[in-house]
Amino acid sequence: MKIHILREHPTPQQIAEMLEELQTYIKLAVDVERGIVAGGGE
Repeated sequence: MKIHILREHPTPQQIAEMLEELQTYIKLAVDVERGIVAGGGE
């Protein structure tokens, strides 16, 4: 299970790693005030 913490646009490699767990979509959590996105996992 890989989770990425992003402050910039994701690379194609990061997107592929976030898709490994669920295959068809990426789960995201967004902190709008801090400008941070966490993506991946179950």
